[in-house]
Amino acid sequence: MLDMHIKLTTKQSKKIGLDILVAFDKFCKEHNLKYYLVYGTLLGAVRHHGYIPWDDDVDVAMFREDYEKLNKLINKKISVREDLAWFSSRLGNWNEPLLKLVNLNTECYERGGSSVGVWIDVFVLDNYDKKIHDTNDFWRKVHIAKCTHHFDLSKKGIGKLIFKCLFFWKSLVRIAQEMDDRIKNISYTGKFSVLQWPDKDVNDISVYEPAAELSFEGHQFCVPGKYTDYLLNQYGSTYMELPPEKDRQTHGIEPYWIGTKEEFDKLGL
Repeated sequence: MLDMHIKLTTKQSKKIGLDILVAFDKFCKEHNLKYYLVYGTLLGAVRHHGYIPWDDDVDVAMFREDYEKLNKLINKKISVREDLAWFSSRLGNWNEPLLKLVNLNTECYERGGSSVGVWIDVFVLDNYDKKIHDTNDFWRKVHIAKCTHHFDLSKKGIGKLIFKCLFFWKSLVRIAQEMDDRIKNISYTGKFSVLQWPDKDVNDISVYEPAAELSFEGHQFCVPGKYTDYLLNQYGSTYMELPPEKDRQTHGIEPYWIGTKEEFDKLGL
């Protein structure tokens, strides 16, 4: 059967993202892995009982122990579903210290650069040590890993040749791996943060555990037990208020369906 190639609407892209999240949740329950909705996905669950209307991605986080268990399952080729694939610096196919679970029947182009297909991000929660996080070398590498994947690789010319060269890509992957290795060996502190935003995202373990559940687009998912404390720390006391229209920015993702019509129809798109 011939593959399709059509641009997806925001509604269709969100439906695919939700489908990935449902599959991920099922996989985690089957393998006794804990995760939490975080960032805009958690805010959407609390304020909108689903996606923030102008948001178009899904973010979850896991403590390091569960994150490493998940990586072991990935290394054993235990898949979530045959049409879903993992991307990460450890696998050498992504240049950030996190996991992406991607629908292989899709492809996306982010604002300022090319990307993988429709995905959910799986961040890792690590012990926070101010002495390590405050070092200039650490922040330089955080900045590199956060920013470089936004270069526009879709344009023709010397920029494309430079930024797509194998040496450069391997350097980014190596930096991400180095950061991941460095941060996971911090001793227990009782406070946890995500590597990409360690200065803005520090929470006590009691914020996460014991976990709770909230509805998101008609499905129940795990969230930090004290999710109000999490959102206050992340967004401030006005998190339940809608921002001005000028601040309602999407991530600028252009998603396309490149799979078969049969798979397209199966998702009810």
